[in-house]
Amino acid sequence: MAATGGYWKHVWYVLEGQFELVLADPLGVSECERRVGDACSLAELLAHGLIRVGPVPLAPLQEVRDLCRTRRLLFREMAQHNLHIQKVLNDASLKVTGSATCVLGIRGRAILQEFMAQESAPESRARLEAPGEFLAEHHRFMLKLHMAQVDALRGAIEKVDGKLEMRLKPFRSQPEAAQDASSAC
Repeated sequence: MAATGGYWKHVWYVLEGQFELVLADPLGVSECERRVGDACSLAELLAHGLIRVGPVPLAPLQEVRDLCRTRRLLFREMAQHNLHIQKVLNDASLKVTGSATCVLGIRGRAILQEFMAQESAPESRARLEAPGEFLAEHHRFMLKLHMAQVDALRGAIEKVDGKLEMRLKPFRSQPEAAQDASSAC
């Protein structure tokens, strides 16, 4: 198999226990794949050791890498919602960054909660009705929507972190065992 994208993975998983598999570097075998007798040519190149073999990590390591990629994507999506929240606040002529360094931090969230609950708290409404500040029902709706997404993403990140911690335990115990063995000498 040639390692082009992720197309090889499902075939690899199905055949892994039944055959000796080699994941070839696609640049080294690109000419052979286009010919009619490509299987014979690839077998001959493999027999002579002319195929550069690509590394395939073990299944637990592949799971860790997949979890790390997913975690990174979730953080990127949360950053996108952070930008959307700031845009909604800018549309409403509200500046939170002067009061809180991070809109999604503890203080920033408290301020956003106050903005979203403005219709039920007359004292906060009076404070927000400064000249140039306008928080319409639409803005409140958008803030609630994005904050709900951020909360859901945080929950997903916590789940991924828990799974990642579980998957990393075997890798963490190996260096500790090696360190214990070296200190015994």
